[in-house]
Amino acid sequence: MSMNKEELVSYLKDVRFTASDQTAVKGIELYPEWAVGIEITQKMIDDGQNRYRCDGILWRTGTPHTTQENWRPSIYTASLWTAINADHAGTIEDPIPVPDQLVSFEYEWGKYYNESGTLYICDRQGGKSGDKYTLAYKPSALIGHYFSVVN
Repeated sequence: MSMNKEELVSYLKDVRFTASDQTAVKGIELYPEWAVGIEITQKMIDDGQNRYRCDGILWRTGTPHTTQENWRPSIYTASLWTAINADHAGTIEDPIPVPDQLVSFEYEWGKYYNESGTLYICDRQGGKSGDKYTLAYKPSALIGHYFSVVN
């Protein structure tokens, strides 16, 4: 059985909520555009319906709220929104760059980060693959707590 274009688009829109962030970013146009007045519930977050496009970037929220103009996804609303990084794998060969101006940033256990030319690994004691931490600090400020310098 083959699908026509409309059926394929409908199918992709249905499965977008279960897609990983890396896969989601590849299909950014399938996600709704952020707007004022969207009520984001805990159920939506639990069901994966918490990703929105804004200014050409795919964002994810983990906090129930109703969107407001002054809470638009950006580095200034890091307590609500996290930009989804798809450009870097987080491997030793392709570390994720840490922004110079950092308000809050999502780190993942076992991934590598480049801060001003220094390589770090997120290796928080007790952490495991898939654990994510949204922090308001760069790796250099959290050595021994969340990060180790890679030699």
